[in-house]
Amino acid sequence: AVTSLLDLCCGSGVQGIVALRYYADSASFVDLNPRSPRFVRFNLALNCLAHKVEGVFEGNLYDALPPRERPYDAIVANPPFVPNPQGIASGAGAMFGNGGDTGEKVLQGILQGASQYLSPTGRLS
Repeated sequence: AVTSLLDLCCGSGVQGIVALRYYADSASFVDLNPRSPRFVRFNLALNCLAHKVEGVFEGNLYDALPPRERPYDAIVANPPFVPNPQGIASGAGAMFGNGGDTGEKVLQGILQGASQYLSPTGRLS
């Protein structure tokens, strides 16, 4: 059983919402896009799941989270993976779709921080 889930790079919140519907007791959502929290809250309300949410945060991965007493049982993520060598792309696509020079920058950040936020038996997917 998953008591608490973290959805990173959540976008509209679809992964966390599916988790709340089928296997998670509660969830927190994080995305860098300032429009994301509105979409997440709307979709949670539409699916009658807002009561199961611990928080919806705007910001960069784990930095967006407030201090927490207990770790998450699971982390799901859908990070941007489009390569942007030397930052050549611009506009919203560069900010929200930028995976860094090789497309793995955000994934690397997720992997590096996961052990600090996951329970000892937690899972990252």
